[in-house]
Parts: sequence; structure tokens; C-alpha cells
Amino acid sequence: MEMNDNHVEYHTVKEFITFCVDGPDAEGAGKWESTFPGKYLEGGKEAGGQLVDQRLLPRISEGEVRMLMVKDKLHVIIHKKPEGGLSAVGGNSAYTYYQPGSKKYADLERKFIGEDIKQLQQALGIENEPLPLLWTGDFIPVDGEQPGTTNYVVGEFNCSC
Repeated sequence: MEMNDNHVEYHTVKEFITFCVDGPDAEGAGKWESTFPGKYLEGGKEAGGQLVDQRLLPRISEGEVRMLMVKDKLHVIIHKKPEGGLSAVGGNSAYTYYQPGSKKYADLERKFIGEDIKQLQQALGIENEPLPLLWTGDFIPVDGEQPGTTNYVVGEFNCSC
């Protein structure tokens, strides 16, 4: 499943690697419907070429929880639920807004604001630097250790500096 627009394609591992290295029109890439140009490794590490191996989290179909931050303050919590697929990107999702302190996401907010941000700053070596003016942490639900509980895994960070 293409997470950008939820269309489905089937390819061999060789075709996928060819797409990632040389693009969809390269010999051996197969036929791609994706609008992305591939070539994710073009220019090497110096040019920002990279792939991120992230496991599929099946509960992504329930949506992502976005913590919209202004510097170190939580501005709003947004639940982005996909409509008609697995991905909540590209405007194909329903948005529900929650104020900071919402009971629904209280544990996630407490952990993210109270623990995780400090740990991230330390890991990145920026503990004495200001946080970006506007940024988000997007979280995907996963099953908790106790039956019927939910934990969250960060899916991405977005930043406007």
C-alpha cells in the first residue's frame, strides 16, 4: 500500500530496490503507479539520500495523534483518522481537535511533554538550544502490555524553523 494516497502496488524486492536507487523508469524497476520519483539514495548520504526502515503498525488505520507544539508548549492535539485507507496524509483524513489536558490523550501528553522532549534534546545534543517555533510529534497507536491498553510510537516529527 502506498501510504501517500493508499493505492496498492505489487513489486519484487529487486524492483523496489531499483526504484529506490534509480527511479521508476529504470531498467528492472517494473511498472510503477506511484507519483514519487524514487531515487531515494541519489547523491548518497552527503545529498540527504536515505531510506528509513519502519515497521508497519497495523493500528495506523485508527489514525495518528499529532501534538502541535509552539516551542515547548502544547498548542493543540489533533487526531487524524484516515478515510478509505491506512494513511492520514494528503488530505484524505478526518480531523478531530482536542485541547491540551484532554483526558483522552492525558498519558501521551504527560509522557511527551514531561519526559520524551528532554530525552530527545539530550540524544540530539541540543539540550541547551531553544525548541523550534512550530513543530509536531505524530504518534501511532500500538497495543499496550496490558490487554485493552494503548501505547503510542512516534511516527515522525515535523518542524518549521
